[in-house]
Amino acid sequence: MTPTKPVYHAVAEKSGKWWEVTVTGLPTREPCWHTQGKDLDDALFMARDVIALMLDVDEDSFDVVMTEKTE
Repeated sequence: MTPTKPVYHAVAEKSGKWWEVTVTGLPTREPCWHTQGKDLDDALFMARDVIALMLDVDEDSFDVVMTEKTE
């Protein structure tokens, strides 16, 4: 049986020309991490990048579920 990858969650919210992204649930000292992207694809890429950097792991070793925050 193949072990499942950890799943991390990110929330993207439109702010002017950018998407602000908050990543929560990382097993780090900080409760959440923030990044931004030019569009939703870029926001997802940046969320994956910040998770990999904070955990010092490969970007393909986990999954990211990103939701769009609506008002």
